[in-house]
Amino acid sequence: MLRKISVLSIGLIFITSFLHAQVSVNYGVKGGVNIFSFLGDDAPSASGLTAPYAGGLAQISFGGDEGIISYVFQPELFYSMQGAKSSGGKTTLSYLQFPLMVQRYIASTGLYIETGPQFGLLLSAKSKANGTTTDIKDQSKKFDFSLNFGLGYKFNSGIGINARYGFGVTSVSSNSDVHNAGISAGIFYVFGQNRDDY
Repeated sequence: MLRKISVLSIGLIFITSFLHAQVSVNYGVKGGVNIFSFLGDDAPSASGLTAPYAGGLAQISFGGDEGIISYVFQPELFYSMQGAKSSGGKTTLSYLQFPLMVQRYIASTGLYIETGPQFGLLLSAKSKANGTTTDIKDQSKKFDFSLNFGLGYKFNSGIGINARYGFGVTSVSSNSDVHNAGISAGIFYVFGQNRDDY
């Protein structure tokens, strides 16, 4: 019995040490520009609406690959303005977005690809036509679920650039088939990584 307890204790110490050595958490900020429009069977003829996004992120790093992390789990929380423009006006949807991204860094560079789901909480919804703005939040769904695909590059300083395509799986409207779709591009900064040890 004493031997089993000793082996178990050594195993727990080894696992704890391994996890401590291989997993790290850093926090950062991000911001940029969205170019979004609508897709779907009932989507109106529209062009891309250019609008900002800004918020924060956490990077949970796993493993190493010749001095640079192999995988990163990156949850984010940010404000995002989306929508679409038409000849007669525009529709603006504001969300609190919560993406859960998995990033894979390539070889020993700062280049990575990413994918993951995104959950959005609708904050406001407005339609502007012929100079008149109408609140359409009651006609819009309160939650939006999207899938994201992207790529980026993070420098040793912690500064990085990112581009991401997102497609809404759920409709933004309660009464029709209209989905968010568009590209987000911007910069980010991860604190505590201003070093040359990658």
